[in-house]
Amino acid sequence: MKKPSLIAVIFASLVIGGCGTSVETGSIPGKAGGKPQANARSVALIAKNFEYSLSRIKIKVGEEIALKLKSDDNAHDFAVDGLGKIATVSGDSTVTRRLRVDKLGRYTFFCTLPGHRDGGMEGILVVKR
Repeated sequence: MKKPSLIAVIFASLVIGGCGTSVETGSIPGKAGGKPQANARSVALIAKNFEYSLSRIKIKVGEEIALKLKSDDNAHDFAVDGLGKIATVSGDSTVTRRLRVDKLGRYTFFCTLPGHRDGGMEGILVVKR
């Protein structure tokens, strides 16, 4: 039996996993990335000097949030354990991305750039009823 080539495996992974900005992956159900709905509640988060302006974000289960990530210095991003990377921002700019979590719990959010999380750039996302 012939084994699939590495290129075929990568292509299949991209097709199955989806190439768009909206992801539904990881160990927690929800939606992340892409454009939020017009009526989504806005949560502003500033990233600067290895920290976020909020150490805790509270949302309701199933509630769609318009996450507005702003960088006041260099490039940063916003990821949630179990959901993946949601937003990336370059220095002195702002991006808005969708965030929805469909399971109650407490999840760590953090910056995935090298050294940022170790430097303290993380917080807690609380998903409640």
